[in-house]
Amino acid sequence: MTLTELSIKRPSFIIVLFTILIGGGILCYKQLSYELLPDFSPPVLMITTTYPGASPKTVENQVSKPLEDALSGLENIAEVTSFSLDNACVVLLEFTASANMDKSIQDAQRKINNVENKLPEGALKPVITKIEPNASPVLQATVVATKTSDRELMALMEDQILPQIKQTKGVAQIQMIGGENRAFRINVPYLRLIRPLRELT
Repeated sequence: MTLTELSIKRPSFIIVLFTILIGGGILCYKQLSYELLPDFSPPVLMITTTYPGASPKTVENQVSKPLEDALSGLENIAEVTSFSLDNACVVLLEFTASANMDKSIQDAQRKINNVENKLPEGALKPVITKIEPNASPVLQATVVATKTSDRELMALMEDQILPQIKQTKGVAQIQMIGGENRAFRINVPYLRLIRPLRELT
């Protein structure tokens, strides 16, 4: 007896069969688990170095290149990428899939410690961060000044915008990279500096 003949002669059997199949499918679908952000950690490390008051060119020559030269010799390294920004340097280390990331972090820290004395005095200690999608910030925003200067934009961000964002419920930490902070440089002529000393002697 074919399926067509069975459907014609015994329609109640077919109805019951398809009802069981549909009900089982709905039940399985409701019990199916899924994750919007699965637990996945790519073999990537990020080294962030803050150098207040430095231009991108200065950051590239004095921070990015020494770190690149030191970290490019790591074991199982696949690619080294650096970004030289205002006041900061970001170096991304991409490793092969077989790399042991815990050991890679220790090796990277050792390389950074060896080259740290070559970095400029104003640069802060490099910070190593393991790239984890589940631990990444929920929101990243880029602010660009079109009608105001970089200094005015930084003052607006620090004095008005960032304090309001910090008061938002659920915000744990805010990190601002880049921009141009206002600074004063005082140049005193050498002769005027030592003249009062001569008068005292």
